[in-house]
Amino acid sequence: MYIPLAPVSALASDKVQLSAFPRVDAIPRRECHARLPVLVRVTVPATAAAVRRAPVDLVTLLDISCRGGAPARRLNLLRNAMDLVIERLGADDRLAIVPFHSSVVDATGLLEMSVEGRSVASRKVQSLAVAGGTKLFPALNIAVEILEGRHWEEKGGRVGVVILISDGDDRTIFREAIHPRYPVHAFGFRGAHDARAVHYVADHTSGVYGVLNDEHDRLTDAFEACVRRVTSVVAVDAQVDLTCGAYSRASLLAVESGRYRSHVDESRRSGFIYAGALSAGDVKNFLVYVDVDREADGNNDVTELLTVHGAYLDAGRRKETVHLDERMAVVQRRDKIPDVSRDVAAELVRVGTIKMVAAVLDMFKDKGSSLAGAAATELREGWCRVKASEDARAAGAASLAVLEREIDEMEARLLRCTGLSHMLSWLTRHKLQLHAAAPARAPAPPSSSNVAAVEANASAGGEGHGKEVAVVAGTKRKCVEMDMIEERLAYWSKVKHDLPLMFPDHAAAAGTTSTGDHVAAVFRDASLETINRAMFHDVYLAVLHASTVRRSCQSSQSTEHPRQDDES
Repeated sequence: MYIPLAPVSALASDKVQLSAFPRVDAIPRRECHARLPVLVRVTVPATAAAVRRAPVDLVTLLDISCRGGAPARRLNLLRNAMDLVIERLGADDRLAIVPFHSSVVDATGLLEMSVEGRSVASRKVQSLAVAGGTKLFPALNIAVEILEGRHWEEKGGRVGVVILISDGDDRTIFREAIHPRYPVHAFGFRGAHDARAVHYVADHTSGVYGVLNDEHDRLTDAFEACVRRVTSVVAVDAQVDLTCGAYSRASLLAVESGRYRSHVDESRRSGFIYAGALSAGDVKNFLVYVDVDREADGNNDVTELLTVHGAYLDAGRRKETVHLDERMAVVQRRDKIPDVSRDVAAELVRVGTIKMVAAVLDMFKDKGSSLAGAAATELREGWCRVKASEDARAAGAASLAVLEREIDEMEARLLRCTGLSHMLSWLTRHKLQLHAAAPARAPAPPSSSNVAAVEANASAGGEGHGKEVAVVAGTKRKCVEMDMIEERLAYWSKVKHDLPLMFPDHAAAAGTTSTGDHVAAVFRDASLETINRAMFHDVYLAVLHASTVRRSCQSSQSTEHPRQDDES
């Protein structure tokens, strides 16, 4: 399950936030810089769905062929998954149920999720019976027909989405042209589906691919997270517009946007990124590469690289356009060694890792499990190359901890010959930036001294981000909750780092003072005090959360063995 960490400044309102910052904060005055990465970040407050969200028209494609062993068990899994879907949908949502095998059988239209509609949907799910073989394409066509058959007012006011659950044993899908009108989130039964076939459907529609159940036949976190995201869309048709500085000769070169559509104009002075539908808690990172000319700004001290702005439609009031606050990315013109942004370096490493994993998958495509060991070796060597890069060193070990665990897990699954579906699922999640968190490890309850140590680290400007954050029970401990604290510290460090750029102290550097410089200094000091208070409060809440998770995990571990998912 992916738990995005939104910058705390975005939590003050339910509005989508924009930010932009380059990889380095300065470049020499007399030099140009080719392909300077600028990170453009779109952040949706996690609390936004509580204010309002978009109503959903959800079409569920349910494969009832259940080929192979234990068809009754798979049918029960299908019912459990649909129970979760029906429970999660709200009164304003609608649900269509499309059972299929080699053809579609007895599909429903879009049912209002009133009390009566829920009852009809539940009875429909309980009446499902195993039959026939598997053909995916006819069911996909029916889903498009249902969503396209809506009135134009409904299309404009409701989010259309498809969830497919199948054993995926249909290689003919590779010969079909799938039109990505609506995202299809495709899930297969653990150990009983053609991973590449189901992934093909998701990948060609910008949907999520995953495994429905774990080895204990419980619904996976990936499936539950998908349903949660579908029912928490708060912004639609979100687009970020990119414009080069009006008084500089910087130019746009390219955009790294994963599965999101992007465009750079022929003039290389403007472009856009289409982020589409955004759910509560989303954090989307996009890398924009900018060429900076040495003559860009003459003798000016600052070069404006990129201005980002844009708009989206409010999901609760679809006719209301909300404009994103404009942000500007700049670099200083100075000859000292520049500081490298950890956030940008970490994103560059993540994008490089995606390309490396995709290359490994392509290298061993259709080679079967006999070469799983060779694939694991290639994966490990590729990750070592990524970690040896300059960006990995700049990002720091703590920023790469989650990726490190994910690579370790992929390698282990490859060696157990169960890694294909896991790697494909990882790839789709990262392309869509729905990163899965590592399995939670329970930390010891933080003592008051530990809280003080974290706050002391934070007050030092977050410089300990590359180190372990807390000492628990006398030893250093890595866990998901501590990673959350580290990422928060990194964010606050970035805020403090950018503060001098917002209020430059030119007078101090020149040894002179003026009224304007004095006002800037006052604002800078006041802002720093406000940031410190907010930082201490944020980190303290994160430590309390870690303590709560530990107590919960201790209770569950006394009655349940640790999970070891092979396919999820």
